[in-house]
Amino acid sequence: MHRLKNERARTTTLAQPAAPIVSIEPFVSTTSVGLVPDAQSLHNTAMQTLCSSRTHISRRVGGDRFKGTGHSIIALSVVLAVLLFGGGCSGGEEATVDPTAVFAESVTAMKALQSFHFVYDVENPSDAPQASGTAIVRIVGDVAANGNMQASIDLTQNGVPLKVEFVAVGPTHYVQDPTSQKWQGVPAAFSPVGALNLSAGTIQVLERITGLEYVGEEDVGGGPAYRIKGQVEAADVAAIAGSTSTETPFEGEVWIGVGDHLVKRINLLGAATANETTGTVRTIELSDFDKPVEIVPPQ
Repeated sequence: MHRLKNERARTTTLAQPAAPIVSIEPFVSTTSVGLVPDAQSLHNTAMQTLCSSRTHISRRVGGDRFKGTGHSIIALSVVLAVLLFGGGCSGGEEATVDPTAVFAESVTAMKALQSFHFVYDVENPSDAPQASGTAIVRIVGDVAANGNMQASIDLTQNGVPLKVEFVAVGPTHYVQDPTSQKWQGVPAAFSPVGALNLSAGTIQVLERITGLEYVGEEDVGGGPAYRIKGQVEAADVAAIAGSTSTETPFEGEVWIGVGDHLVKRINLLGAATANETTGTVRTIELSDFDKPVEIVPPQ
């Protein structure tokens, strides 16, 4: 009886159809399981997933999206396609940034602006000698496209700190006396900021900066920005510094918004006046683009 059962079991086992043979060539357009795409498509998909979405493939293989035998085969095929065809992340957008093109787009965007807010800082090295005469420390204000400006200025007069209110309308600059609070109109040549024109000056730097080198991408002004460095001639710095007494080029860095192409920050390293040293750094932060401002002569 036991022998008969064993013979039946053996007969049943032998009678079962053989399991389908799954192709061991997972990189052809059509396979026995019909789940795996061609190799180049797999490679392209894999690299797009790895580089564009910056997601590790281990998460893709191990996650819920690859549950089941069919998906496991696809996941394995993706990995093998990457290994067989090679390739790697090229660094995404950062690796293909053309600083010249970025500056050209920024010039167009900045020329279209009607206004912006700015914070302008001048920082001297701690061991720099005390400045004589008038020296700008900080300016905070707004600029219109026509060059008109209103701002609060922190400065030193022979080492004594002062704060003055300032308005520039056309060729006339208005300065409020910090003691009497009275406004006085003076030609630009005699104002505390000289020929400072951040609107035209920023565009001039963008158009004339040389030796451009892409540094990387950073978060500035609440969003990603391209950081690009280069050399700025002293004559081109004058519109931003108010005046220059040197012919030595400045080391410059500009941060330009990835999406809107607007200048978010400018750094200039160098001495613009006799009161400054080669370690003096000017930093200009721009924001509130196209926010309505009305700049008129003070009453």
